[in-house]
Amino acid sequence: MQYIEENAIALEEYKESLEIFLSLADDNPKEYLPYGVKVIINMGNLFSQCNEKSHALKSYETAMGILKTLTGNDKNVFTPDMAGTSYNLGLLYKDINEYPKALENFEESLKMYKILANYDHKSYFQYMVNSLKNLIGVLSEIGENYFNQENYIEAENYFIRCVEIGKELEIASPDANLFGVANVLHKLGGLHSERKEYSKALNEYEEALKIYRNLTNDNLKIFSPALIMTTLGMLGGIHSENKNYQKAVEMHEEVSKICKNIIDDNPKLYDENPQLYLSMLISNYGVLSCYYLFIKEYSKSEQSTLLTLELDNTQTSVKTNLAHALLFQNRFSEAEAIYKELSQTTYKKNKTYTKTLLEELKELEKANVIPAESKADVEKIRKMSNKKKKK
Repeated sequence: MQYIEENAIALEEYKESLEIFLSLADDNPKEYLPYGVKVIINMGNLFSQCNEKSHALKSYETAMGILKTLTGNDKNVFTPDMAGTSYNLGLLYKDINEYPKALENFEESLKMYKILANYDHKSYFQYMVNSLKNLIGVLSEIGENYFNQENYIEAENYFIRCVEIGKELEIASPDANLFGVANVLHKLGGLHSERKEYSKALNEYEEALKIYRNLTNDNLKIFSPALIMTTLGMLGGIHSENKNYQKAVEMHEEVSKICKNIIDDNPKLYDENPQLYLSMLISNYGVLSCYYLFIKEYSKSEQSTLLTLELDNTQTSVKTNLAHALLFQNRFSEAEAIYKELSQTTYKKNKTYTKTLLEELKELEKANVIPAESKADVEKIRKMSNKKKKK
């Protein structure tokens, strides 16, 4: 109650001061209008503190109009008050989700604060940094809106601009929190991966991973290791698409290591979201059971499959990798039993795994990872599976 009364008193005092300065400005505008503008800006600040956004916007817009008049509407001439008012307008427009207007004002404030910081670094540098941070936030929001509308071209444009501003912020303030930039890089990685532009996606995910690592190391309580693991998984997927299975394995082995460390050695963090870490570990073991086949680590493939099933025995699909791994280790009878089991197991609208098994064997053969001594056994499995397929 006291706070409201104090604000009401302050507002009345500002109105009285403004009336005096505007009256004096009738005869001498150059002398007194600047004082009037400062009062209007203070009124805008007060309205903003009271969450009266429409009144705050009106005050700042009025102040900016007068300031532009005082500078002769010359875009190359500005004052610190103009920079501050543009910044405040940006904040308000951001709060009411008018992102294009917020973007315009933050860009204007940044341009002015850069120049001011060159003349007086101590007074204006932090304002410049704040403008950069808010510009990143707005560009990200606009990009996200386009992304949600499936307008991926526009989304990409704004995300790229966001990353560029992020690099500028990193140079200006090396200790700045770049979490928002990392999220945008992650989103860009997804966009480029969808288009099979794997080189771009790889760079973006790697940059995001670097930021996530730094943030998580600095503050494990705020930034979850899940961010690192998710990004490693995306990198593993791209390396797999590029047929670089050794690198894909390295990515996923690190995910397993992080997951295991959390589950075994950090119960407090694990208990915050046990399902998350357990499901990530299960999924990761399943992926590794496949990738190990492509680097001829058949026993590791077998081990990863068994670990997957130990944690979740409903993960039937990984048994295809187990069958292949056993077959390539000259354990035909064990492999055959699993192939037969899967050929009778239905999934996806009553389809069996027979077609999947044949396609996987073909892919493994194409990758030249089937041992010479196992090729005859592979043909036996093919014949058996084809008979099942015809029935």
